[in-house]
Amino acid sequence: MSRLRAFRITHCLISLVCAAVLFWRSTVPSADAGTVGWAYLGYQPSWIAVGFAAVSIALAALSAWNMTMGAIAVSMMAFGIPRYSAELQFAWDNGFQLVIISLSLMGSLHSRPFRRHLLQAWQRRDTWLRLLLAVTVWATVCEAVALFFGRELAGPKHHLLRTIESAMTLVVVFAFLSNRRSYLVLVASAIASIAFVTAQLDEIERASDYAFSIAPFACLLAGTATSLSWPGMLVFFSAATCCSFLSIGTASRAANVGLLCGLCSLILAKLRSVRSIAVVSALLAASLFFALASPLRPRIDQWMEAGWDTPTLASRMQFWRATVSHIPQNGIFGVGPGRGGKQMSSELELSKWKATHSSPFEILEEQGIVGCLLWCVLLAIGLRSARRGSRSENKFVSAIAIAIGCSLITVAVNSLAISRHDDMRLYWLLGLSFAVETLSHRENDNVALETSLNQ
Repeated sequence: MSRLRAFRITHCLISLVCAAVLFWRSTVPSADAGTVGWAYLGYQPSWIAVGFAAVSIALAALSAWNMTMGAIAVSMMAFGIPRYSAELQFAWDNGFQLVIISLSLMGSLHSRPFRRHLLQAWQRRDTWLRLLLAVTVWATVCEAVALFFGRELAGPKHHLLRTIESAMTLVVVFAFLSNRRSYLVLVASAIASIAFVTAQLDEIERASDYAFSIAPFACLLAGTATSLSWPGMLVFFSAATCCSFLSIGTASRAANVGLLCGLCSLILAKLRSVRSIAVVSALLAASLFFALASPLRPRIDQWMEAGWDTPTLASRMQFWRATVSHIPQNGIFGVGPGRGGKQMSSELELSKWKATHSSPFEILEEQGIVGCLLWCVLLAIGLRSARRGSRSENKFVSAIAIAIGCSLITVAVNSLAISRHDDMRLYWLLGLSFAVETLSHRENDNVALETSLNQ
């Protein structure tokens, strides 16, 4: 038996065992509401969630034959599980999300192109790869220090495993993205996953966390639309418009401020293209018009009248002040991943354990100054990669690089008001950014070679 065949059989057997355990767990009613309280006593995943899990595991198993399946499975994990939901708590508590991403990564590693892209990144001494390793190692060190000093166990939000899952997501996306087709596969799988989540929303106005995934994606789709011919451009423009309207419909001001910043950045980046300016301006005008007649309008009016005294803003500032006052006590290693907000919630006498609601402050509290700097630099490197990719001689590569950069700007703005430092969707975008920079170098080298041959 060849090594490849043995690997594939072993991978499938592991997938089957994991599937059996996870499906058995789905038949056992939960004994409580869990550490974050998103579930309820006696909770069991619905048949829709079980079907989603079955498709995800099947794709992760097939990744040993085709790395495209693994990339789709990872995108489904990033965008297909509703945040702040009982389903996500189940996925975390039972290791479902970790299993799917790990299987997808292991299965994809059999592919020569996949391994070659990673090996080339390491041989080129790409900054992002070593920085990602540093982020993961430092989070592990902070967790070890927290356990050594006997601090309370970490909650599932911002747990060390979330950082590991996000890092693996970045690696899979980076190694898979090698051409126009692979980019469209990733985006299409994300669109399908977002549509799946949207169909399950009971009340869009209360789905604030949903907006933080849909707003950056609207910028990504709008930027991609500017690079396509008319049929494709119309499809992507329509999808971007739907995402923008859905984000506005949630009435989440933080997410929609990020959306506005991302779209404005897209216009500024496209100043030389009349068609591109027309596309993004039309989307921006439609979004602003819709905002004035949507659930966001009362929130805007409240913001204009109350300013910093707006309830959600005032409470966040109170969270941030309380968090910052505790940071000097654990300035180097922090309190450990997944433990942020605990002391703040106790000091402010909140009814339950709440997050800090700001990525820089959250990671500063959990992983100290070093962890915060590493995360900020990783995000900055992602923006730099997108900027370098925008200089590509290939118009499609240049356009999607700008789209990715504007999406990252949206996430960066959102991160100021919500904890997103270990979000898989952020790392999914970073994977795109680093891969597009590599594509840009390759395309520019090909153009230079072709020019020299023609001389």
